[in-house]
Parts: sequence; structure tokens; C-alpha cells
Amino acid sequence: MLLVDRTLHLSDPIAPPRFPKRIQPATDFSVTPALEKRVEHWKEIFTRYTRGDLLVVHRDYPWIIYQHHKIDPTLAVERPTAFSQTRRRHERAAEKEIAVVLSHLSKTLTPRNEQESKLLEQFRALGGDLKERLQTASEGERIIVQVGNRERFEGALIRAGRRLPQIESALRESEIPTELGRLPFIESSFTTSARSSVGAAGPWQFMPTTARGFGLRVTKQIDERLDFHFATEGAAKYLKVLHRSLFDSWPLAVTAWNAGPGIKGRPTAGGVHRAVAETGSKDLATIIENHTTKNFVYYPKNFFPELLAAIEIEKNKEQYFPGITARQEQTPDNALYRLNRSVRMTTVLKTIGQTLEEFRVENPAVLTRSATLPKGFRLRLTEEEHQKLERTVPGLSTKTH
Repeated sequence: MLLVDRTLHLSDPIAPPRFPKRIQPATDFSVTPALEKRVEHWKEIFTRYTRGDLLVVHRDYPWIIYQHHKIDPTLAVERPTAFSQTRRRHERAAEKEIAVVLSHLSKTLTPRNEQESKLLEQFRALGGDLKERLQTASEGERIIVQVGNRERFEGALIRAGRRLPQIESALRESEIPTELGRLPFIESSFTTSARSSVGAAGPWQFMPTTARGFGLRVTKQIDERLDFHFATEGAAKYLKVLHRSLFDSWPLAVTAWNAGPGIKGRPTAGGVHRAVAETGSKDLATIIENHTTKNFVYYPKNFFPELLAAIEIEKNKEQYFPGITARQEQTPDNALYRLNRSVRMTTVLKTIGQTLEEFRVENPAVLTRSATLPKGFRLRLTEEEHQKLERTVPGLSTKTH
């Protein structure tokens, strides 16, 4: 039985190639009929179901909900160990109960109650051999417990009011679709503090090696993965590489962001290139339906549909979260300034009269008071803060945005 661990695994960095000046606007972000049910499922997860909702779903067709359990929503925050134990208990019980139901239906195709009748019709709608689908679904590791995410997505929307403009600015400079700026809804809920158990960090959940490979500073004193603008610049470079290597397809590129691209011509290396080679298709919906490996199952298959759901929700946020616009954090009145020389962090803090914690609200990449900020590093400052620094260290920085 699978117990899902939502972590990101990026492949080793690829040297960024040169690109033409202009990348054509994407046309890959519409919801196709083949992905519609999958996208609708994630819209429900993000907007309807809360952390108190445990949904036992089909691993391959998650809109098929076997069971819906309500638990105390405070457990996830206040008692995470108890929450995990509750989740596992429901999962173990569900595996046995659902296997019995599916086994019965696969043999008889005769539902014994209204719930089984509805389940049978959902499987029938999938097409193909009905008995075989039911039998396959009853086998091990075909059940997932999915927790609702309404609270988390709502918090992300509030933070996005402040941060999404920074992300979209960096994406426009990189000339790639701004729709990709909704990936941090999935990766980090628009927080700078998000960290995975394998070392990924920041709004885009970059691994250290990958981040350095795409121009980000990652040291004990400075970690540009944590800054929305800087991390987006690195993410844009990586996404361009993925887009170019995967047949100029954004659905495949976004999927590869999560699952890894693999290596073209070497299907044994895994990743999206293997999925394309083994299915003979570049269509993501076809790949999702026909390709399953140990590392290409629930989350890689649903990563792009999650993005499509996030795009739709953010675009129509008042429909899903009435009054959310008035509660969104506002874009601060500041700008980026590039340092013309190195400077000690203690000098910056003393001059503008802030603590490190206050300064890191807009400059989260700076980790310590003892840091020496190198020439070329960029700070996000108000005009008043910039003027204070100029009076103390003339010619220290130049406005870039």
C-alpha cells in the first residue's frame, strides 16, 4: 500500500543551451477532454475538501472516490504524528474493504447496494474490459489516501497577492508563459520556508545542485532558492531546457519538472523521455493512461493537471474563495538594486534600521547577519532604504527593476 510522500526529485542539472530571442506564447494550458476529470478532481481537492477530509481514491483514476472519512482537522497542524497514524489506519482498513468489493464486482458485475452501483458505473465509464479493470484495481498499491488542501491553497492565494507579480515579472523577462508562475501553488504554497526531506527548498523547490547549475547562489550565508524573483529566474532557465528537450511541449516539460526528463535515446534512464519512447506518444493524456513505472505513478501523472487546476482557481479565485481578493497581501513598493561592490550585511541592517528578520521579509535569500553580500547581488529595497544606503556607501547599488 502506498502512503504518499509529497517531495520533489529533480534530475541532475543540464547545461542551459542558447535559445532564440523569442519563445512563442504557449497554447498548452487549456483543459483537454482527456484531462478534464483529472483536473476537476484537483480543483475539488484544492477548494472543497479540507485537511479534515481523507479521501480514499483510485491511484490511477483519482476522481473515483471509494471512501470519504472526516477527522479532526486540527490534527494535521497540532498533532502531526497522530494525524499520520489516523491516515494509515484508514488506509489499511480501506485496502481490505475495497479489495473485497472490487473482487465481487469483477466476478459478478452485480452491485449489492447503491454505492457499489455508482462505483460500477464509474469503472464502466473508463472504457475497456470492465472485469479486467475491476480486478486490476483490487490489486495491491492501487489505493491512495488523499488529504484535502483547501486551507493550504487559500493561504497560498493570500500570499500570492504579494509574490505572484514578482514571479510573473521574472517569467516575462525570460519569455516563457506566465501560466507557469502558478507552479508554486503546487510546490510550496507560495512560502519561502518550504523544505522537503531530500533538501529541496524555496517556492520552486529546487535541489541545491540543480539550483547552482542554473545560476543560483546556494551557500551557508546566501540561498537564492528562497527568493521568489531569483528562484523564478533559475526555474525559467530549467523549464526552457525541459521544453526544448521535450519536443516544445509544456505539458511534458512541466511533468518532467516533477518526474525528471530522463535521457533521449536511453529509455532505461527513466523520466519523461522513457514515457514517450514506451508509449510512442508525445500526448500527456496518452502517456498518463498507458505508462506506469515505480517513479511515474500518482504525483508525476497528476502534476500537470494540478497546475491546470491551480491556473483555473487563481484566475477565478473569487468564485472559489469569496472575498479572497480583499485579503490578499499587497505588492510592496520596492525595487531590485544590484550591488556595485560587496558590502557587509551588518552595514546594511544598521543603515536602514532593520533586524535580519525584518530584512528577510523582502530579501529571504540572505540567511545570516554575518553574510558579506557580493558584488552583483541584488537587494529588494524601498526608495527610502536605497537613499539611506547611498548616503552611507555612495554608489553602492544601481536600480534594475
